[in-house]
Amino acid sequence: MDSVDTAMSEALAPSTVKRAKPFELLRHSLSRFLVAGGLSTGIDIGLLYCLHGVLHVQLSVATFIAVLVSFTVNFTLNRAWSFGSAAPVGGQMVRYLVLAGFNWVATVVLVSWLSALGLNYLIAKVLTVAVNSAVNYVLYQRWVFKES
Repeated sequence: MDSVDTAMSEALAPSTVKRAKPFELLRHSLSRFLVAGGLSTGIDIGLLYCLHGVLHVQLSVATFIAVLVSFTVNFTLNRAWSFGSAAPVGGQMVRYLVLAGFNWVATVVLVSWLSALGLNYLIAKVLTVAVNSAVNYVLYQRWVFKES
């Protein structure tokens, strides 16, 4: 066995392989953001379906209400858990609401527009959430929950 084989065998020996502990990935803000976002999105889409799909509330109204509820959950989880912010909540809430205003308008416009083009409203919602999520992570980290 040559030195490369020996080094490889030693590196892969059970005692030297570092195993990830359960939930270790949740230490990073991106992982936490994704979990918080997944929960918020589930609430958002589930509520949208209940309001529009079951109760037949107008799509734009149902979308607005679903987004409002999910944003409340999202702000709380991201502030406390994802980004662990201890900064005063007032300024963060103002910045979050500015971003939320943009997200509400973008969501209602995109879901309605994509639905008018013939895309199922739930698929339109999922696509809209994906676009908003990418933008939100960067802005949460660099602007909304940034420690002063």
